[in-house]
Amino acid sequence: MREKLDSEGTTDQRWYWVSLIFMDRIFYKDKIQEWFSLHEGDKYNFKNISKKSDKDTDDDLKQDKKSEPNHFADHISYLEEFFKLEPLQMVKELGNPPEDLLSILSKIALASPAVASLRALSEYSDKYNPALFYNAALISFSFRSLYILPETISLIKGLFPDGPYWKKILNYNIAGNLQSLLDEYMYILFESLGLMNLSEKEKIISELGEHIEKVISIRTPSLYFDEIKIKNNKVGEIKKRSIRCRFAMRFGTGIVELGQEVSNISEVRNAFNSPFRPFILATTSIGQEGLDFHQYCHSIYHWNLPPNPVDLEQREGRIFRYKGHAIRKNIATKYGIKLLASSFSGNIWGNLFKIALKEREIGANDLIPFWIFNQGSAKIQRHIPSLPMSREKNQKDALSRSLAVYRMVFGQPRQEDLINFINSQFGDDIEGTKIEKILNCRIDLSPR
Repeated sequence: MREKLDSEGTTDQRWYWVSLIFMDRIFYKDKIQEWFSLHEGDKYNFKNISKKSDKDTDDDLKQDKKSEPNHFADHISYLEEFFKLEPLQMVKELGNPPEDLLSILSKIALASPAVASLRALSEYSDKYNPALFYNAALISFSFRSLYILPETISLIKGLFPDGPYWKKILNYNIAGNLQSLLDEYMYILFESLGLMNLSEKEKIISELGEHIEKVISIRTPSLYFDEIKIKNNKVGEIKKRSIRCRFAMRFGTGIVELGQEVSNISEVRNAFNSPFRPFILATTSIGQEGLDFHQYCHSIYHWNLPPNPVDLEQREGRIFRYKGHAIRKNIATKYGIKLLASSFSGNIWGNLFKIALKEREIGANDLIPFWIFNQGSAKIQRHIPSLPMSREKNQKDALSRSLAVYRMVFGQPRQEDLINFINSQFGDDIEGTKIEKILNCRIDLSPR
């Protein structure tokens, strides 16, 4: 192999992927062999993923009016054939390695979706096994469906103009720190899915892998609208048009041009509660109660204003919750360097919250740091499209005043009656000495 590295001549591009299976054969031969040897009906059979990947990619191509076939399963079979060869046989089969081989292998180790997923999942597994390999591969295959989208291709090629597309993807993942993203996301899922109550490690990593795969590869619906042509001041031809909707999704069931249902409420919610698309979720009051959107969102845009402060608080409470996005950003900013400078074991996010809990002020309530952590620039952001002198502007001011009162009477019976009474007594101005009078009348329910 040393002679190959030092030789000149035509390079063999297969080195990029053969090197990976070469190292797997050296360090994890028995474990990889066990995975490859699973039968067709076995749950963690590797070929199940490649067949699913082929089907999903073909469906996307049909949706985009293309017809090129996908043969990824054939590539997997070819990879398996190389794995069966002895190392020296592998080297003899290949030509000269590319000059950037070692650089590319380093980038793959840092930011390949498969390697990053395997590393993140291994936090929740006590050994390397087919279940771990399968779910890491499942997540990485879902990334393929994300990377083949036209807008994703345009974005990545715009940021990294030189080289083949797969190399651009590696550079993009390194720039975005894919490993940290997956570490944080799996930590959030581990708690939100209730996986801490499971004792079976295989079940934990399967739940994580399947959930992330569904989130990343969520199918995108088409939105339909009517194009109306006016002729001689009369409505003429009406044509139904469709546009693909990827980065913003409506909170409901979507249908693609092929006619099949592609997303429902739970799938859209799960996808929004991730670091991946959709980045914008437009919802009416259906998302006001009983739903959590805080995991990767700390900004809310009120399409319209609710009639009372109770509903406003309910809406904003969807993103102001336990270990929310703004809280994690502030904790990472304040304690991240301190943690990395120390020797620690276990999950990095678990350790960050331990530090934040240990260093909170004496006498601080139990909401800190899990529900409240204001030591940082990240805040819950409220956006209200109210123009000056508009009805919404006056409504916004009135709601802001009532909201301050509402928070004082929170937990009291018949809250709205109490809010209306306090507003009637103090009017629009509840600042300064008036606020002190209200506080003196408040019933304190805090623990002693």
